[in-house]
Amino acid sequence: MSRRVLVTGGAGFIGSHVADAFLAAGWDVTIIESAGVTGGGVRTFFYGGHPYTYGPRHFLSPFPEAYEFLNKYVPLRDIKKINYTFVE
Repeated sequence: MSRRVLVTGGAGFIGSHVADAFLAAGWDVTIIESAGVTGGGVRTFFYGGHPYTYGPRHFLSPFPEAYEFLNKYVPLRDIKKINYTFVE
């Protein structure tokens, strides 16, 4: 008998991490996300071709492996490659 888990509201950082941990342990995982896209509160929106986020949702880390892990689930912008845009 397989073990199954349901992650609700889970397409952001934390839900994606939890789902990945269960998958690695051999569980069947279902994620329910009402937004229809990954990213949760940290996803990037575009207005007039300019990227922006809602609020202070930046992920800064000296550890490239943390960036790579999170980027698998929620595409992140590399601040070295793109200019920030402020939308009020």
